[in-house]
Amino acid sequence: MWINRLSAPTGLHCMMAILSVAGTGLCVAGASPPEIQSLGVLAGYDQSNGYSVSGDGSVVVGYCSRSDGVTRAFRWTPTTGMVDIGTLGGASAIAFAVSDDGAVIVGEAAPSGSSSTLAFRYTASGMVSLGVLADGSGSVAYDTNSNGSVVVGWSYTFHFGPWQAFKWTLGGGLIPFNAANAYANATNSDGSVVVGQKLTGEGHLKAVRWTDDEELELGTLGGTNSRAYGLSDDGTVVVGFSGTTIAPTNVATHAYRWTSLGGMEDLGTLGGMNSYAYRVSRDGNLVFGSSVLAPPGSESHAFIWSRKTGMIDLHEYLESLGAALGDWQLSSVSGISADGTALVGTGQMGGAMRAWIVTGLSLGVQPCLGDYNGEADAGDILDFLDLFEDFGACEGQTAPCGTLGNPDVNGDTIIDILDFLDFLDAFGQGC
Repeated sequence: MWINRLSAPTGLHCMMAILSVAGTGLCVAGASPPEIQSLGVLAGYDQSNGYSVSGDGSVVVGYCSRSDGVTRAFRWTPTTGMVDIGTLGGASAIAFAVSDDGAVIVGEAAPSGSSSTLAFRYTASGMVSLGVLADGSGSVAYDTNSNGSVVVGWSYTFHFGPWQAFKWTLGGGLIPFNAANAYANATNSDGSVVVGQKLTGEGHLKAVRWTDDEELELGTLGGTNSRAYGLSDDGTVVVGFSGTTIAPTNVATHAYRWTSLGGMEDLGTLGGMNSYAYRVSRDGNLVFGSSVLAPPGSESHAFIWSRKTGMIDLHEYLESLGAALGDWQLSSVSGISADGTALVGTGQMGGAMRAWIVTGLSLGVQPCLGDYNGEADAGDILDFLDLFEDFGACEGQTAPCGTLGNPDVNGDTIIDILDFLDFLDAFGQGC
């Protein structure tokens, strides 16, 4: 999902209405440059952190904090600005995720008279606790699916823990995963796939992908630990970070992109020792997160990754599009809107930590069928040839399947010669 060429003139690649960023392989539609906006901070608080954005980029959620450790969850829109959504009776709350329509928010909040937090689900009717698992004393809701009907997170338990991953549904309530010391960090659009990490018998945290039928450990980049924090719309692409064998072993942590056929791919860094992937575009082709720069600065910068470009500094990329970033230092990306027009995250502005939103983007959430892996240049013919590798591995199988993307071009869930012919047709038309 590197670009959206559906808005381009038929058969033209990044011309006239498409602004091409030289050397990146990424294109942005439209004549106006992207714009960045600080979301501000709640009165009485020092810092703000942006965590998640609605499908059209109009709602952002996150939290504000102050020096005594108290936090408050917020919901932001361009009209209302930043609004405190309250707590469960205690002092603190954090919002981690929002549904596509912006109506459902999930996170953790302190109840009255308790030092533990409880997972919550917030709607126009207010904030409601999701409770805890059996013998539990606390819980966290970390993500929700597109319509807010499925929530994932973890609960502190005494008999199976200390932490046990859960899925919550409107009809079923809290449903525990059969995995000790496990954390559920993200779910896909329909809530059928969940990713996170669990403690293995060797005492290491390993990234895990759960479905109703399977628990699959995703491995590592050579180190002993890994974590999963994001996944594509269909659940076939997972991103996170893992320990590596780069000296010092397990101290050097790198962002990864995982697929069932390709396994865990090291995405590198922006020059420093560590990088962390937190979000992936809905089609799995763009990865976002944070990376440490090379010494002597060694500060963390937000990044965007594609197969064409590798990992690039988001600040430099946005400036190349004409965005006026002033003295912003963009530290991390934590959300991308479903329509690809907005990114949210956290950074430094004027020495203060602030949540930000960048709008006016077109990060191609609906790629042309003939542009198989999202590259918008003469290299498309090579991408076309790459299809043979995927198609050979997936022919006759049920989608999803494939390392470069999903070869189920016609969307009938079966990968066969009809997908191949539809691909040839789209490629020949130039989209």
